[in-house]
Amino acid sequence: MKKLVLLLSAVMSAVTADATVLFPFYGDVAPDNNIIVRMVKEDGDDKFEQIVRKGKSGMGSLDDCVSFLNDVVPDDVTKGVYGRHMSVFTSPFHKRNIDTVDAKGNKVSAIYVVNTAEGVMVYYTESDELQQREWQSAIEKGEM
Repeated sequence: MKKLVLLLSAVMSAVTADATVLFPFYGDVAPDNNIIVRMVKEDGDDKFEQIVRKGKSGMGSLDDCVSFLNDVVPDDVTKGVYGRHMSVFTSPFHKRNIDTVDAKGNKVSAIYVVNTAEGVMVYYTESDELQQREWQSAIEKGEM
């Protein structure tokens, strides 16, 4: 039931944000996962959460996971390959407004599929772009 509620909230977030939230696809690839980082910033009534989840692949190899994700994620998702050990799928929650000073609403949803010594690990992040780049670097270096 908890996973269904999370799935529905992710879908509703995508509808209101006019973008693809990747959490449902992450749940398909890594059904057993845990939160490893959670940061919440509160600014008055505004609450901004950034999160990293990690789980072992339920699909098998890196190629199996990437093949599945390539088949199911929508076309607006950016796909990147970093060497032979990591693939990244990213989608902004909100389109960036260049002339807007307040960018609090801009978040990135990302899935990282990484070949490690323990097997294929899959990470999911929701964060602003700066934090997403920092986490991507840490994931790529094996620090998470």
